[in-house]
Amino acid sequence: EGDCSVTAGYRYRGSAFADLSGLFIYGDYCSGRIWGGEPAEDGSWTADLLIDTELAITSFGEDERGEVYLVDQGGSLQAIEGLVPREPTLSVIGSCPGTAQVISSGLTPTAPVGFVVGGDLGSSVVPVGPCAGTELELDAAVVLASGTADAGGEIILAPDLPEPACQRLVQAIDLTDCETTNVEPIP
Repeated sequence: EGDCSVTAGYRYRGSAFADLSGLFIYGDYCSGRIWGGEPAEDGSWTADLLIDTELAITSFGEDERGEVYLVDQGGSLQAIEGLVPREPTLSVIGSCPGTAQVISSGLTPTAPVGFVVGGDLGSSVVPVGPCAGTELELDAAVVLASGTADAGGEIILAPDLPEPACQRLVQAIDLTDCETTNVEPIP
């Protein structure tokens, strides 16, 4: 079905999705599509489709943390957090050898996170643990570090990198949903 009835929502003020911060979240009753809109500099509005669902969206709500929820015609309450797919990302700032910041965001809030390094792009598979079988984009990946994402789904590592780590590649994996980030070089 096509779009037929806009269901107004809320400006996103939560921490689960840094990319949605400040967007006005709204949906359509007939199509189930959910958009994030924001004002342009000229005063007009632009909107991006966040997700296409099968829900008949009748209302939106917001909790004290700024997380947005929706209600469908069947009466179910759904958190936007559970509907909008995350896109984990990774960046590396600093120099090697020495202290660098390895930053990963878009992760499951408070999730355990693993960081792996490899020498080249390629393919390796996580051998054991909750994400056993997950394919990585690194050849012969080895564990660099692990930690826990904050309530906003971000983790910052500031390891003291020795010379052997320089010019290698790093990738993170969310150990809750087994999503992997992009691969970045250690400068």
